[in-house]
Amino acid sequence: MPVDLQVSADIFSFAATQELVASQEIPLAVKLARLRDNQERSEADLKRHIKDLDRIYDYAKRQKDASTEYLTQVANILLERERAAAEVINPGTETLRGNLMLRPDMAQSELGEIFQKSLDIATRYLNAFSETREKLVTLARERTGVSSSVKRAKPANKKVDWAELSREHIARYPKIRARLAE
Repeated sequence: MPVDLQVSADIFSFAATQELVASQEIPLAVKLARLRDNQERSEADLKRHIKDLDRIYDYAKRQKDASTEYLTQVANILLERERAAAEVINPGTETLRGNLMLRPDMAQSELGEIFQKSLDIATRYLNAFSETREKLVTLARERTGVSSSVKRAKPANKKVDWAELSREHIARYPKIRARLAE
């Protein structure tokens, strides 16, 4: 199962967003249009990302002979990818959140709404990893056959012929018969 999930540097280009907003030469209408375009690209990338993760899970689910170790290994790979993505995304989101807190007037504006939606996209991007990872761990747990109920043997309702049972086992296992004869 290919687990080739890479975070593109331009998916959540918070640095470029900050530069665009800070620029005094670009009119506000142009800034908003560019930010909306970036946001649409990010939304499309998010949908593609979720589709890729769903594909990985569906593949694992279809593989009836996949061991729990294999499923756990895929879940661990997703955890590594999530951490790598967080290293790329989190610094930008923290800067953006800080700017929104420092400028409450911006938070109420159209620009603030665009920033908030970008933060939501970034959060959903990272959450998609953990959701898929949890589904894989649950699938692995289901495949171990571990049941929450305790199975109990039921007593036989008929009389057991112990002599016949012993003869049958001795005939079936000649090494035991040889050891008993010693």
